[in-house]
This record gives sequence, structure tokens and C-alpha cells, in this order.
Amino acid sequence: MIDIGRLMTLQGMLFSLTGIGILVRKCRLLPAEAQGMLTDLILYVILPCNIALSFRIDINRELLQNLGVAFLVAWVVQGVAWALSRVLYTKYPDRRKRVLQYATVCSNGGFMGNPVAESVFGATGLMASKCVVFSTAMTLVTLPVWCMLF
Repeated sequence: MIDIGRLMTLQGMLFSLTGIGILVRKCRLLPAEAQGMLTDLILYVILPCNIALSFRIDINRELLQNLGVAFLVAWVVQGVAWALSRVLYTKYPDRRKRVLQYATVCSNGGFMGNPVAESVFGATGLMASKCVVFSTAMTLVTLPVWCMLF
């Protein structure tokens, strides 16, 4: 059962952190080069630790089946997003159309959803969230090539 109070607390924390980030940037409390360092810290330290943490659960047949379903659903969603991106932006100039197509298919929602998935569904939810992130990452790698070819 989902604990709404816990979910609201998590949402409040995420909004608070976003607000703090906006304040830090507006007040110029960190130099411009620190932004790149923070991005590197998240990508090369925090995210890999988060991924490793998601695999610290007991793996059984039911879990693997559920992850397979999550992986399949993630790929279907990617396919639907790709198909929609091909038909929604036909009236835009080519240069803008490609940007809109890429933005439609390659969401950062998987990364941002990790804390929510872990909070609501525990380590299993975090692991399923990683399946979505993986499908998005594969799309990030292959979609630019498809956009250039077709």
C-alpha cells in the first residue's frame, strides 16, 4: 500500500532541493565552473552508487519476471514516443523538428523518478526504474543515428 504522507514528504523534499538549487544559482553562491563539477559528481559518483544500491536485493524468479515486464513496457513506451514524434512535428522546420523529436523520445523522467520509485516501491521499484533508464539510455545512443538517417 502506498503511504501518501511519505510520498508527500518526498515530494516536499524534492521541491525544497529544487528551490535551494534555484536560490544558489540566482544568488551566485557557486562559481560557474562548480555547476559542471556538480554534474560530474552526480553522473560519475552518485548515480553509479545508486545503481549499485538497486541491485542489493534478493533476486528470485518472480522479480526477474517483473523486471522483464518493466523492461518490455519501457521499450513499448519508447516505441510509442518515437512513433508520436514522427507524426506530431511534421509542420515544423526540419531543424526544430529534430529537436522536438529528440525531446519527445528522450525524457529525463527516469532519472528524476528514481527517488520516487525507491521511496514508494523500495529497492525493487528502484531496480524496475533502472530498466526504464536503460531503455532511455539505449534510445539516447541510437536515436540520433536514426534521426540522421531517416
